Amino acid sequence: DNGQNYEEPKRITEDMPLNAYNMTVDNFETIHIVMQNDALIPRSTKLKESIFYTKSLKPYDFTTPKNIDQTNSLSGNPSLVTDGFRNIYAFWGNNDTTKKTFDIFGSRSIDIGGIFEAPLNISQTPDNHSVLKSYRQTVGIEHPVEKLYLLWQELDIINPKESDLYLSESIDLGKGWSNNRLITKKKGEFKDAVIDIASNGIIIIGITSKENPETR
Repeated sequence: DNGQNYEEPKRITEDMPLNAYNMTVDNFETIHIVMQNDALIPRSTKLKESIFYTKSLKPYDFTTPKNIDQTNSLSGNPSLVTDGFRNIYAFWGNNDTTKKTFDIFGSRSIDIGGIFEAPLNISQTPDNHSVLKSYRQTVGIEHPVEKLYLLWQELDIINPKESDLYLSESIDLGKGWSNNRLITKKKGEFKDAVIDIASNGIIIIGITSKENPETR
């Protein structure tokens, strides 16, 4: 009724310690949710952060959340988007504690969330430790050509208060990603960055400075 009244909330997950989540709705009104699940690895007391996915089969009826993160690392800050073909694209930050690297990973499902493909390392953060970490990704999609754009930050290891903003694009429904494009160069750390694509293909990026409370 146009937001006049809301139904009673219903619990979607049971006994899952969640840290962050994101959601989207496809063109058939199916709700898709990705979430960061914090759990202890059974063989030790080490914290394992994984990315789980669930979708609505009908209102208030969600599938059992399943782990779509095959990296066995610390993963968090998930985001997702769906295209006109009902393909699902999930992205998250990944911390490989063995290599001590932080990258942006992505996985897609081409069967409406049934199976997610093996995650891809999209940011390809250099392993020479010149970058402290890649994180805070956000995704946009251009309709009707279904071109994907992924935006994220890279912190400088020498000066952690400075960061670069990078953009990568996929023109084949998330199967492959272009070379990373530098958008801004070390102008302080960004608190947030968002992206949207207009109907004429113009990319709009909004940036909030962490040191100065302003949006550009």
